Amino acid sequence: MTSPPITICIPTFSTDDINRHQLVRNTVARLQQNLCYAGELRYLVSAQGLPIPGGIFDGMRDVTIIPGPTSGFGANLNNLLNNCQTELIFQLDDDIELLRPVSLDAHAKRLMEDETAGWIRLMWIGHHAYTADLDGHYWRVRWDCKEHYVTSCRPHLKHKRFHDYYGMYPEDLKTGETESYFCQLCKNKWFETKSGPDMLIPLMELLPDEAWKHMGVQSFRMSEL
Repeated sequence: MTSPPITICIPTFSTDDINRHQLVRNTVARLQQNLCYAGELRYLVSAQGLPIPGGIFDGMRDVTIIPGPTSGFGANLNNLLNNCQTELIFQLDDDIELLRPVSLDAHAKRLMEDETAGWIRLMWIGHHAYTADLDGHYWRVRWDCKEHYVTSCRPHLKHKRFHDYYGMYPEDLKTGETESYFCQLCKNKWFETKSGPDMLIPLMELLPDEAWKHMGVQSFRMSEL
């Protein structure tokens, strides 16, 4: 089976005072250094606010920059999804570092072969107070779990079937609301239908401990660049 292409979707933003372009550059550099996959990886960055300066991704392969919408964070995420031409989507924030090699091969294979799965979390967050069923090499997280941040914008691989079923992000969603608000919308949809793609969390043999580092909400002021 040929490995299908994956689009890596990263939202970022800047204003006259705050610039996150150095953050997203570092995020992409770390991914290209440590993210392993037998198939094609395409990088798609949606930039809200000031355009990303030319040359910031020089020396990096397969990076496409698209202008972001002027509305909320949810609209920026939807902009990425609408411009993504692949079935598999790897999504993460612009301030995440991948510190050691991680392979996407097993995760991509699982999503392509298992239509009951839609989203694989690749970074643990929240208090983890969920109820889950062990499922092969993954924990299968039920939507009636207590975890508040199942559908987080932290690193995850998903199949487009997830958004086909649960819908897109609310356009006016603000940064920081994704984890709680969008997750609750997905849970509500599941409770209405008692069906839909599930969330998976890899066991340790498929995801090394402490592979990811969240750099936080730090930003660079324009005067510091």
